[in-house]
Amino acid sequence: MQPKKGLKGMLLYLTILVLVVVFLAGAVFVATWLRQKSSRQNVFLPILLYHDINPDLLKKSDYRILPSQLEQDIADMTSQGWTPVSLSAVMDYVKTGSRLPPQPVLLVFDDGYQSFLTWALPVLKEYQAPAVLSIIGEYAQQAEQTPAGIPAEYMSWSDLRKVLQTGLVELQSHSASLHQYGQRVGLEKLFGESAEKYTQLLVTDIYRQQTLFADQRLVLQPSFAYPYGVYNPLAEAVLRQHGVKVTMTSTEQVNLITRSKESLYQLGRLNRSAYLTSEEVLCWMSQAL
Repeated sequence: MQPKKGLKGMLLYLTILVLVVVFLAGAVFVATWLRQKSSRQNVFLPILLYHDINPDLLKKSDYRILPSQLEQDIADMTSQGWTPVSLSAVMDYVKTGSRLPPQPVLLVFDDGYQSFLTWALPVLKEYQAPAVLSIIGEYAQQAEQTPAGIPAEYMSWSDLRKVLQTGLVELQSHSASLHQYGQRVGLEKLFGESAEKYTQLLVTDIYRQQTLFADQRLVLQPSFAYPYGVYNPLAEAVLRQHGVKVTMTSTEQVNLITRSKESLYQLGRLNRSAYLTSEEVLCWMSQAL
């Protein structure tokens, strides 16, 4: 009888061993599947920040590039597998679970310079590349009121309608009138300024911007680009409370976009200086790949 007990014990041991192996294999499979699923739901998104565009070599600066530099950027990025995407596509990726291409990039043009219409839009049309314009409401209003024959530095409401008709451009807020560099820089909170007074300043500007766009019947995306990149946590809270779903800073970092709406706040951007080469821009974009 003793050998039978030994055999039963061995069979029990082998059964337990098989179950443990199966369990561990299953755990490894599930962990791998979860990692792959998580990876598929996370996308690195570089954002390139452009300002003014001018063909005059003598006017190049950190905030003014040549038309040829913009074209070279887009030509190089598309040849290396990058796909310019719209802001709406990025928001939909988070909100609805829609897909983005493997190497998305967002092109943003701050301030609404008239040069966008003259120099950038033809390039975007050629490559069918979407872009976002960060508009300062009062600048567009002033441009609209500029007498005929006098060149305006910024696009008017009429100009913005033209670019929107291409289907390639979306508009986001760059404030109505807080794009200033004086006693206050952008959305900076002044020393000694109360939270209540600062909040009222922001709310007034938000409503002013919404009113300007509503009066012009232009669609403003629920996105805000901080003037001069000056971020403030109280401003961030106020913007969120008033329906802003995306905020953009000037921190030079590539963004990780997930299915969480939190990943759309405080997005970093690379300022495209005229003193960078397209190769350097692409190198920065590729750092997270």
